[in-house]
Amino acid sequence: MKKRLKKVILIAAAVLAAGLCLGLVFKLLGGGIPCVFHVVTGLKCPGCGNTTAVLALLSLDFKGALEANLMMPVEFAYIGWLAFLSAKNYVVTGKSDLIAKPDWLNVAVAVIVIGWAVVRNIIGM
Repeated sequence: MKKRLKKVILIAAAVLAAGLCLGLVFKLLGGGIPCVFHVVTGLKCPGCGNTTAVLALLSLDFKGALEANLMMPVEFAYIGWLAFLSAKNYVVTGKSDLIAKPDWLNVAVAVIVIGWAVVRNIIGM
């Protein structure tokens, strides 16, 4: 169990470090990752603006982050929850399945995120 915990901590640290490095590179270059869905359809997906939001967070610009994508805190919290549960499951059982429990939370997040995608394209956010 200790070995698996060390592995999870190392992976989490590596992902965090890589994310910070990538964010700083984007910030220095003034760019981001283009959204394929937006390029193809002209519509914003639920995640459009997340790169801009993360870059704003690197500058501690919380207002700018929310302006980039109002749903970003919900999306990131959900992804963080899934990562935490998956890591906990791996440490305890040794299985690396992505756990998506409780089921009602998955449905609620899906409804909110899809609803956000529809609303933001209707009202032009």
